[in-house]
Amino acid sequence: MLGERQAAVHGLILELAGVAFDAGGFSGSSLVPLWSGAGSGAQAQPVFSTALAPKFGEDLIAVTLAGKRYVRSLVTGDEQLYDLAADPDELRNVCDEQAAFAAEARRLLEQHAAEAEAQRARLGLGMRSHALDSRAESVLQSLGYL
Repeated sequence: MLGERQAAVHGLILELAGVAFDAGGFSGSSLVPLWSGAGSGAQAQPVFSTALAPKFGEDLIAVTLAGKRYVRSLVTGDEQLYDLAADPDELRNVCDEQAAFAAEARRLLEQHAAEAEAQRARLGLGMRSHALDSRAESVLQSLGYL
């Protein structure tokens, strides 16, 4: 198993600022031990990321752990796995060669998505769509967002 926890930057900011908050309301663990040098290192826990790039037609989600990065396209479902120590430029996809690691990374991403959806539901933050007026749509298009 690669890991079961995620780090929460928002919790780090609140904790460092001395603001009282309910840690149970957040989906990740505190980064303060890592920040202060008391933790076991950032590679001990998965780091989740998202790259939304509609201009290029490729929205990506990823998990980085144990010196590897697993990336999946939200558009095509294509998967990539990179060994960051051997291939820091992420040029050689080793997904087929390391299928067990890729399967575990896929499971972690699915678990992360389910936890995020449950938290949105708990907080009443369902996905909503908003109608754009023609001016807003034009501005967003000129910036490459649509």
